Amino acid sequence: MRLLGPLLRNVALALALVALLDWWLGTSSTPLTPAQLGQLRAGITLSWIAEAVLTALALAALTRPLRRALLTAAAPSSQAE
Repeated sequence: MRLLGPLLRNVALALALVALLDWWLGTSSTPLTPAQLGQLRAGITLSWIAEAVLTALALAALTRPLRRALLTAAAPSSQAE
């Protein structure tokens, strides 16, 4: 049973939606100059990348025991003979 891939996909999608919401709020709430828009775009992009990497590392570490248990439960038992 695959656990980490779908979990990472769902969390990355949620982070991307938050970044889009941040972008929309940042651009629609106040008039920004092109330079400010560039800084906002760069800041949101870098923060999304940092969030995604840190979240992936945390999820990989936190789900390791669960993934190990699922692999052990799915493996055929050699003692069933």
